[in-house]
Amino acid sequence: MNEVFLSYTWSKNRHDEINDFHERLQNDFQNKCGDTAATIFLDKQNLHGGDAFDEVIENELEDCKLLLILISPTWLNSDYCNKEYRIFKAHGNRPIIPVLWDTIIESQIKEEYLETYHELKKLNWITWDELQYENWESTNLKKATGKLAAEINFKILSSNED
Repeated sequence: MNEVFLSYTWSKNRHDEINDFHERLQNDFQNKCGDTAATIFLDKQNLHGGDAFDEVIENELEDCKLLLILISPTWLNSDYCNKEYRIFKAHGNRPIIPVLWDTIIESQIKEEYLETYHELKKLNWITWDELQYENWESTNLKKATGKLAAEINFKILSSNED
């Protein structure tokens, strides 16, 4: 089982930005929690030929301990991303960490997804919209990734106590 499900839109991974983010974050997460088997689910890396896409996604969302959302206008307006969010929410009160990947202007969000946006707005968002453009050698980016990994670990440990 994966500890964390990473929800994002494929359009944000055109130049492997999400793959790079995932790799660095997973490494930091494993270091923070002290478990090299702890994983962050990323569809592009965890799905294989012949897998039933929707079934695997649903199972991962039902079983993971935390939902990490890379929020952007495209995520908020995506039928599939909103479906992931609803599946996760339907299976217990588990932590969600929204990461602001791109600036959001509420008027850009489709009417049918405003409820999701307003629910997520109630949570504390991690700001990443400027960091995503930094080189992975950047001290700021390394610190932010380590801090996010620590936050994920803290949220999982805290939710296990409930």
